[in-house]
Amino acid sequence: MLVSRKNSGPAAVADLNLEGYNSLRGLGETGKLVARTNDADNPLPPGGLMSEENRQKIKDWVSAGFPE
Repeated sequence: MLVSRKNSGPAAVADLNLEGYNSLRGLGETGKLVARTNDADNPLPPGGLMSEENRQKIKDWVSAGFPE
């Protein structure tokens, strides 16, 4: 699960609000989304890195300009 209570709404931790397209796009534009999904020490989602395939999908989405 990518979105949890800790990552949605105004109380999102570490400026990682993952609720909705605009929030995700904002994280994609700053590089935080790709960085955290590839950070083994502080992964998103918590509990371990997602598969390389899913991490690549996020990179591709960012590279493609965040299509809806």
